[in-house]
Amino acid sequence: MENVEAIAIDERHLELEQPLPKNIGKRFIIHILSKEEERSSQLAELEHAYLTMTEHEKKTEVDLAEEGLCGNDSLDEIFKGEKEERWWE
Repeated sequence: MENVEAIAIDERHLELEQPLPKNIGKRFIIHILSKEEERSSQLAELEHAYLTMTEHEKKTEVDLAEEGLCGNDSLDEIFKGEKEERWWE
């Protein structure tokens, strides 16, 4: 079964984020999730994806994350000329 995301406009109407696929049929099952259920569901999907990744896929993900971090400036470069304030004293 294909998932189609929608936004509730009011208590009777949904706005689809993408059009329904052709030949989808005439019967729909609608499962409405609260924000907490949605987050929980997404975390479960991410956990499942991570646990089923191969070592090569995990290494690729780590390499991509490290590559993204290498492009960032250090905090010293971002805040040039600012003195360190000891606000806690």
